[in-house]
Order: sequence, then structure tokens, then C-alpha cells
Amino acid sequence: MGIKLMSHTMKLWERVVEARLRKVVEICEQQYGFMPRKSTKDAIFALRILMAKYRDGQGELHCVFVDLEKAYDRVPREELWYCMRKSGVAEKYVRVVQDMYERSRTVVRCAVGQTEEFKVEVGLHQGSALSPFLFAIVMDQLSEEVRQESPWTMMFADDLVICSESREQVEENLERWRFVLERRGMKVSRSKTEYMCVIEREGSGTVRLHGEEVKKVQEFKYLGSTVQSNGECGKEVKKRVQAGWNGWRKVWGVLCDKKISARIKGKVYRTVVRPAMLYGLETVSLRKRQESELEVAELKMLRFSLGVTRLDRIRNEYIRGTAHVGRLGDKVREARLRWFGHVQRRESAGESGKSTIVKQMKIIHEDGYSEDECKQYRAVVYSNTIQSIMAIIKAMGNLKIDYGDPARTDDARQLFALSAAAEEQGILPDDLANVIRRLWADSGVQGCFSRSREYQLNDSAAYYLNDLERIARADYIPTQQDVLRTRVKTTGIVETHFTFKDLHFKMFDVGGQRSERKKWIHCFEGVTAIIFCVALSAYDLMLAEDEEMNRMHESMKLFDSICNNKWFTETSIILFLNKKDLFEEKITRSPLTICFPEYTGASKYDEAASYIQTKFEDLNKKKDTKEIYTHFTCATDTKNVQFVFDAVTDVIIKNNLKDCGLF
Repeated sequence: MGIKLMSHTMKLWERVVEARLRKVVEICEQQYGFMPRKSTKDAIFALRILMAKYRDGQGELHCVFVDLEKAYDRVPREELWYCMRKSGVAEKYVRVVQDMYERSRTVVRCAVGQTEEFKVEVGLHQGSALSPFLFAIVMDQLSEEVRQESPWTMMFADDLVICSESREQVEENLERWRFVLERRGMKVSRSKTEYMCVIEREGSGTVRLHGEEVKKVQEFKYLGSTVQSNGECGKEVKKRVQAGWNGWRKVWGVLCDKKISARIKGKVYRTVVRPAMLYGLETVSLRKRQESELEVAELKMLRFSLGVTRLDRIRNEYIRGTAHVGRLGDKVREARLRWFGHVQRRESAGESGKSTIVKQMKIIHEDGYSEDECKQYRAVVYSNTIQSIMAIIKAMGNLKIDYGDPARTDDARQLFALSAAAEEQGILPDDLANVIRRLWADSGVQGCFSRSREYQLNDSAAYYLNDLERIARADYIPTQQDVLRTRVKTTGIVETHFTFKDLHFKMFDVGGQRSERKKWIHCFEGVTAIIFCVALSAYDLMLAEDEEMNRMHESMKLFDSICNNKWFTETSIILFLNKKDLFEEKITRSPLTICFPEYTGASKYDEAASYIQTKFEDLNKKKDTKEIYTHFTCATDTKNVQFVFDAVTDVIIKNNLKDCGLF
């Protein structure tokens, strides 16, 4: 294919098209390549942790690393247009991309001259800003019928990993992938595809691909990081040292130049050499010996750079200080913490109140939470309280809001100094409680809180902070209402059982985040009813992970995918427009046009709430056969939830009788 040469204007236009396509196309969670908030580290870590879990449990794990031959160059153009349309890309954008590819020409240049121009009719453009996302769309559609949930299937562009608990199953899955990919124009490399087995049993054999034996290995370089079947990381450490020396040799002319200052050499080292040594180490459990091995190599490089030998008897600390280079072990830990923070902040669909509804079922139908159960929530209440005040204090800097009392600046420093240990231990010590109390009483902090729509803040922040005197007491036991208002991110599936009107209910609370949906959506085919919760009050807020995506718009997008999903054609959809109390208070001062610019009604609760209800119900593509049952709720109001769920139960009973032909 060669490299695509294009003007800066064309590159800019490709970026614009890519941004618009990303807004309408949802790529599967198994794809890590060129996806926002994902990187090679996520895929490497997922594979390492999966292998570690199976080694710890002495279970077999079989992994096949699939290589696609010239993947970008083999994509048929007709397949590309088909995959784009199937992914929901508007026809006008399909035509835009077709126009980019229609007039592409290339030449072949060699020692004896250059060929005439000829048309390129297959493959994606190499060097194009748009090509990585187009390839992700193609792989997403091609793999739809064969991929499993992550980490059993992981893709990074054309790098594919297939994992299974048995050799026979992984071989079967590999053959299915080969069939699906090769019938659509791609080709699986027989020579570069490799197989690895964790906890190998006697006679475990090998894997075959279309009749050919796949090479069996004990280690594999996955996305630049070496994984070993025995769980060791010694070879990866040696590769990092080697990568560091390779980087050092590239710039040795600068690093060994006596005319260049030690400070400049340190900057060059930190920019060129150290990233190569640190790559992927966030995912590796380093022993002291291996950490020492990395630091010894680094100090050798620094001594060479500064013209110092061990005979000069200069301490390592002086070498580091002269070059302004910190200890590599500290940098590894810093990188891990930075990545951990990135993972913690990733994707949140916002607080719709669905978990609160599930808690209400326990309170209404199971005699509530016992004293011991309430005590278990104490650490969560403390954490929510601390996180709330920290979010406000951080926002003050971004919004350039000053404290009413300058002395509160010291309190803010104390807050950040004390909070980490308190959260880790699940406590709220008196000194930290006093700091929070003084900060919350400050006029500047209150002013920042009043602008909470401009940043991410827990809805229960004011509830906990206003009641800090009670919460901070040594004998504090959370009340039922305290438990209701706790906020913990839902991952996976949480099951609740209760009996009501002589019927036994099973309620499943599932993660609403984009990354969570595909873990559960296929598990509930034919389920009796889905209660979909939307936070009415989130109409003027943005997602934490995507500041261009309004939370209400995100909820509508999810509702559309659930309501019209093939798995739920016979399922009753019950829509809870939740947090009506917060919405009623907010709508008078924050116009609905923030979310819906076309809205022309008054800033009154009834009219605005009715408009939002209509917007959601209009997403139902089967109005003739499927009805949306909508209720306005306040999840923290037990009486309101009890009344609404009574109506929901009647709907469920009625629909079941209809299915039986008795109604």
C-alpha cells in the first residue's frame, strides 16, 4: 500500500470526520486499540492478571496470539462500506469516506525508476488519521458473531488474543475466528500466530489452525511487553533494560558531550531513555531484585553521561541530583498510581439512582438493613463525605474561586494530607472532621457548591456535609437513609430477592457504564421487565469521562439501545424518571435548553418533565406492539418508591396474564 501523502487541510478534515463517527459508532469493549481512555497498558494488564489468577488457582489457561497478515492492506472496500453502514454511520459520511478513497493513486519507485500511476482498490490508507478508527469499525463488525467478553477475547487493532480454559475450546474458537475473518477478505498468519499454555498438564498437546500446527511458546511479546507462561517477569525486565540502552545509544552524542550541562542531559535522558525503560511496568509485579536491576542499569547510563566512573567514588544520590533524575523505582510506583487514578475516573454513566431503588426494595420488602449491615456502610459514608468535599475544593481551583477566609487554604492542604489514610482505613478522625467542618462553612466553598453543575459532584454531598456533626461522632451508626444515599459504582451484576403480593421477585442491578453493558446485556434475554432509571436532574451535566457528552443524551442513547434491542423484544420496559425532587428545584434556575436547545416551553417542573418523558418514549421504534410505562420517582423517598413499585407490579402481572392468554 505505501504511505498516504496528503495536505494539512485533508488531515484536519479526516480528524473532523473521525470525531463525528466516534459520536455515533459504539465499538465493543474488547477493542483496546485507538479507543479513548484505553491503551496498551489496559490490555497487557488484563492478560497478566488473567494468567496470574489461573496460576494461583492451579487452573489451565490456553492463549492464542493471532496475527493478521497485512491487515490494513487487505480490507476490501465493499466490506468497509458495509461495516460502516451496519455500525449506524449516516450515508452522507459513508459517501464522504468513499470520496476520500475514490481518487487515490500510487506509484512504485525502485532503483531503475518509477512506474506509472495506478489506482488502489483495496485496503485502508496507511498514514491516514482516519484509518485506525475505520479498521476498528471493520473488526468490530467482523468479530460480532465470534468474540467473547473481555478478557477471553481482546483486540488491539489487528493484534488478537483468544483465551479459554481448555485446549479444545481455544482451538475451536481460533478456527471460528479464522473462518469469519478469511471469508471477509482478511488472512490469519500461520507462521506468526502462536500458542501459550498456563499450568500445562501432561499430554496437553498443541493447537491446530486449519490443519496446521500452531507454534507453542513459553513467552510472547504482547504489545511490546513480554508475558511468560510461568508468571515470571525477569525477561521483561531484561527487555526494558535493553530498550533503555537502545534509547541511550540513539542520543549518546548528546549525553556524552562534555559541553552540555548535566541539567540538559538529565532532561534528554528523562525524555528519550526513561520512557523506554518504564513502558508497561505499571502492569508488572516487580521484586526488589528486579527493581534493583533496572536502577543499576539506569545509574550506569547516568555515570557514562556525566563522565563519572565507580573509581571516582561518587555516591548514587549525588549522580541523580546532578542530573535531576529521581529513583526509577519511585517513578514506577508513581506511574502505577497515575494509571490507577485514570482507571478509577474512567467511564461513569452518572448517578441515575438505580442502586438506590434496589436498596429500597430491601427496606420495603425485607425489613430493611440490620444494625450490623448498617455498620458495614459506615466506611462508605465516610468515603462519600470526604470525596464530596475534596471534589468541591478541587473545583475551586479550576473555577478560580477564592476562600472567604484565607485561613481555609491551610485547611485544604490538611484535607488532602489526611484524606488518603482515612479512606484507606475507613475512618473519619476528629482532626479531619474539624477540617471538613471549617471548609464546608466557608462562603467561598458554599459559592463553589452552588456551581456544582460545572463539575462532577455526588448528589448526596450536601446531605452528608450538612449532617457532619452526627456522622463524625464516635458512636455513629448509619441510618437507613444514610445507606440509601451512599454511592458505590456498580460493576458486574448484583442480585436481590424479595416477595411482594405473593410473588417472588429477582431483581438484578447492573452497571450502566458503556464498558459494563456488554458484560450483561445478553444474559437477560426474555427477562420479565426492565426498570430503566434516568436522573432527571442530570440534564445540565456532562459525563466525567467525556466532557462533550451530556448525561441526559447519554441516557437516551443507552435507553435506545436497550428498548430496541433484539434480546428484549418481549420484555416490558418501565422507565423511572428519577430525582424529580432535585429536578423540580433545579429547573427554575437552569434552563432545559442546555440539554434540548429546541425546547420552547416554560422553566416549570410539569412542562419540562413532560417534555423529557416524550423524548424518551419517542425512542421506542415499536410503539404499535411495545408500550413504555413511565413513572416519576424520588429514589430516596421510601413512600414514593413503594407506591410506584406497587403500580409496576400490577403491570408485570397484567403482562404475564396476557402472555398466558388470560387477560
